[in-house]
Amino acid sequence: MLAALAREASPADRLVIESVVQIQLRLSLMDRDLAQGAIPHWSSSKVYLAHSASQARLLRQLGIKPQPAAPAPTIADIVRQHRPEAAA
Repeated sequence: MLAALAREASPADRLVIESVVQIQLRLSLMDRDLAQGAIPHWSSSKVYLAHSASQARLLRQLGIKPQPAAPAPTIADIVRQHRPEAAA
């Protein structure tokens, strides 16, 4: 995360980074529980969304912006990938 800053991290930056890491740990633990089949309570969903929103705000505070997503394939791309080659 320090490399993503593209600057020397100040003491305040380091505190924000620590908070981001703690939130990420909580989110990862919740993800693990869901992957193992835990049935979330409605309040768990609210907590997850609150953590996720807090993490996004902290990352913006650091100046770290999300990378743009790769464009989704078009229907033509998908058809082209699955079309059998013409017999020669």
